[in-house]
Amino acid sequence: MVVFIRIPSWWGRQAAHPENVTSPLDIGYSVALLERSGVPAEIIDVEATNAS
Repeated sequence: MVVFIRIPSWWGRQAAHPENVTSPLDIGYSVALLERSGVPAEIIDVEATNAS
């Protein structure tokens, strides 16, 4: 299994806030190609989920 982890661009900066989150299309395309080839893949998007 391949796991892509997207770290937010505002990570470590207290003044910034993720109000305008865009989709990680490059990572999404990579996951789609891997899965099409039979390789399980996943995206952990810390920016979109606001995880810590």
